[in-house]
Amino acid sequence: MQIKSSDKVFLRAIERPSRGVAAPTTCPPPGPAAGEAAPCFPSSATVVVASGAKRSLDALQSGDEIFVATAEGVLTTDTVSALSLADNDAVSTFLTEAHHIPVGPSCCATLKTASEIELGDTMWLASTTGAAIPAAVTKIAQVSQKGLHSPVMTHGSFPLVDGVVTAFDSIHMVTAAGYFLPMLERTGTIELFKRAAFHRERKYI
Repeated sequence: MQIKSSDKVFLRAIERPSRGVAAPTTCPPPGPAAGEAAPCFPSSATVVVASGAKRSLDALQSGDEIFVATAEGVLTTDTVSALSLADNDAVSTFLTEAHHIPVGPSCCATLKTASEIELGDTMWLASTTGAAIPAAVTKIAQVSQKGLHSPVMTHGSFPLVDGVVTAFDSIHMVTAAGYFLPMLERTGTIELFKRAAFHRERKYI
């Protein structure tokens, strides 16, 4: 579903200032290695569900439809997959150092990790136009809060977290997820995939 400028409830939920953005400091890719760093967003971070309501990440469930950006920067919705990470008891920054985020003159296929973000970089925000809009990084800060969450999108899109376009992995893995996650969901093999591919201590949504 494409966002329309007439969607007033949604637009109120995602309106952002136009004078630049403070860079979130993001999260590691959801890879299989044991001992990898924890995922990125705190429990208090929010997304916007398809109804237009805001929802905190600790209330998000597998199967929820949330607003995202496509690789071309179009705002639409996608399904939260069962591979999404969630640990309500841990402590995180808004984004941990290895997490990816779209940057550059166009949205959204060029990614940097949070540790690579610099002042003046262009990040991408939700808007009232149906497409992500650019904003220059004017401040870089780190704030620790409770919870570790990373919504992984079923069709390989880019979740809007606190109104910022983010990525749950490298561009290659995000693209690949758009192919293999629908198949895992459709065949009911996603739980088997979790056990075979990921460390058993990972906590899911």
